[in-house]
Amino acid sequence: MNKKIIFTVVFILLIPIVFTTSIMITNNCIADKVERELSAIEMPNKTTFVDSLSIAGKIYGNGNGMQYIGELLITSDLSEEEINKHYKKFNEEITVKKQNSAQVIESEYYEKYQFANFDETQQYYKVELVKYNPATFDSNYSMLWKVLDFDIRGH
Repeated sequence: MNKKIIFTVVFILLIPIVFTTSIMITNNCIADKVERELSAIEMPNKTTFVDSLSIAGKIYGNGNGMQYIGELLITSDLSEEEINKHYKKFNEEITVKKQNSAQVIESEYYEKYQFANFDETQQYYKVELVKYNPATFDSNYSMLWKVLDFDIRGH
């Protein structure tokens, strides 16, 4: 077989792999940005940062679309209400949930995620920010946002 034909076939076969991988990497970067946005918010007094994570995928709801989650795991002497009130001053979409004494973090979005630095003797709170791909709900957004919904995790 001609080398040019082999090269063309290999190139054509690689296009979907490169396309899919680049979309997944871009969505991971957006989720990382949500995590950094959440981490940049000043923590309340008597609170200690433990760990953080970011997740990209179809995590909530029906249909297709991408969500981007940033989460912090913190310990605090404050109540869940006090911590929630503090974070709501910065962003109304942030939620705070007290965690039971278990390393597996409770979430409605995913199952069995574990933060790395978990000490059973502390009182933990999960601080969470969820953002959505804006093109999922509004067709006026750029084509790039629409393409990002092609992520296989968004279905």
